[in-house]
Amino acid sequence: MGISGRRELGGSLVLIGAVAAAATVLGAIEWQRRNRPVAVVAVDAAPVRAAPYGAASAAATVPAGGALLVDRSYGPWREVYRSDGIHGWVLGEEIIGL
Repeated sequence: MGISGRRELGGSLVLIGAVAAAATVLGAIEWQRRNRPVAVVAVDAAPVRAAPYGAASAAATVPAGGALLVDRSYGPWREVYRSDGIHGWVLGEEIIGL
């Protein structure tokens, strides 16, 4: 194999390595996106409160069947968010995890 053949082989290996690395990174991002806990509102309308207690003001209301991503828990409360900007706390009894 001549020098030009080695360069072509080396360039091909670099390209294959770059494609494999990109596929690994994109796969990890997709795995994290799909691994997020999702819940659905099970009551007529669930108020999304600014803090995890009943007297906190409701920043938004999500209708029955609305999807929410669940972040963490604080007693009976679940911190939730959506891609449309809704973020806050709902009672765990008002949602059903999927």
